[in-house]
Amino acid sequence: MRVYEGARELRIACKHDDLLPSLSEYDPRRESCEIECGIPVKRFCRGTEKGDLTHTEDDVRVWRILLTADVSVAEIPVEMLKKQDMVLVYRTNSEEQLAECVRPLFSLQRREPGEVVCRPAVFCFANTDAAEEFIRVIGWQMLTDSQIIDIDCEDVIKAFASQQGNILCISKKNLFPQEKLSVQDAEVQGALLIFRGDEQLSLYEVCGQAEELSRSFHESADIIWTIEMCPERSVTALLAKRLID
Repeated sequence: MRVYEGARELRIACKHDDLLPSLSEYDPRRESCEIECGIPVKRFCRGTEKGDLTHTEDDVRVWRILLTADVSVAEIPVEMLKKQDMVLVYRTNSEEQLAECVRPLFSLQRREPGEVVCRPAVFCFANTDAAEEFIRVIGWQMLTDSQIIDIDCEDVIKAFASQQGNILCISKKNLFPQEKLSVQDAEVQGALLIFRGDEQLSLYEVCGQAEELSRSFHESADIIWTIEMCPERSVTALLAKRLID
């Protein structure tokens, strides 16, 4: 069962809201924006009209994501960080700087009774492009009811979330039509394969591609794959490699 199975609203916060994918392709009527602690927050609602976006702070149906640069982590109010379900941090310089900036976040993590994951879950990205792709996938899973292959958020956290002593950096590759997996890619800890296409996309063909690509990775890697209906056909990979910490 997905961790966010009961969520009805998705809130995505970022100081630079131009970095956020609008997700309006899923339903532009359900998007709005507000300011919290001086940070723009985009709000999306699943299955209701825009006018119904009125939940309280403690409403369990709200799923919160914050996107920030590594050098800006220390500027985010602690009370806002603690509210998040996911904190996404993108690299602006070196991997060493990225690791140094995210370490303080681990002391904020808590596991509530009955839950299997710590919150906020921390995800590190090589650049904003990889972070935007991750948000798009999470948005697709949360805001639409047309998933062909559903993703369990617990599996995503297991494969991609960073922990004390095991900081992962997530990069993006466009496998179709241009890029290919490298030898270094085979050693990643986690991989999320996103197959996109229109109604002509063959599930049988995608299953074959997913199986073939999965064989490219080390047997210990956590492999997740999904299908998203989209006018243009593509195969995108999000790859999580461990940083020396």
